[in-house]
Amino acid sequence: MAQTALVTGASGFLGRRVASDLATSGYRVIAAGRTVAALPPGTDHFVGDLEALARARMPVDVVIHSAAL
Repeated sequence: MAQTALVTGASGFLGRRVASDLATSGYRVIAAGRTVAALPPGTDHFVGDLEALARARMPVDVVIHSAAL
C-alpha cells in the first residue's frame, strides 16, 4: 500500500510541484489548498484553510507544509 502524503499550499508554486512529484513517485497525495481549480491533477483534494485542515484529522504518513500564512 502506498504511503499517504499531505501537502499544504498545493495550489501554490512550490506545493503544486511537490504534490505532483510525490504522486508521480507513487505516493497517495492529499493536496490541500484554498481553491480546487489550482490543485494538481492526479491527487486527492482538500479545499479549506489551515484551521479546517487541522480539524479534519486525516491519517497520513508524512506532511509537507508549504502553505503561506
